[in-house]
Amino acid sequence: MSTSHPVLFSTTTQHVLPPSKYLIPAGWARFQLSQLINKSLALPQPTPFDFLIRGQILRCTIAEWCAANGVKEEETLEIEYFESLLPPKRVASIEGEEWIGSVSCQSKGSVLLLFLF
Repeated sequence: MSTSHPVLFSTTTQHVLPPSKYLIPAGWARFQLSQLINKSLALPQPTPFDFLIRGQILRCTIAEWCAANGVKEEETLEIEYFESLLPPKRVASIEGEEWIGSVSCQSKGSVLLLFLF
């Protein structure tokens, strides 16, 4: 028999669920929770979401998180959700013969971002 867990969702995004307590299967993880948000809001394009519980990003099932954090089945979890950000894509690189140790930028009002891999 699969257990369920009561949760309340909150967000600071434009994708707000109606305030209500949900009973979620404890075996659900990020993907299923993200599907729930998308289906509940009938979003035209699927949007991936990440979930934050007590300051921790959910990287396992709800049951695993509760077991690791001493949360009982009857306790209501407050879960904040937010849109996932994809990792940056490598656009271009310039091969150099020497290692770059520092960069100086002297242009007023400009910001230089340097990523070393």
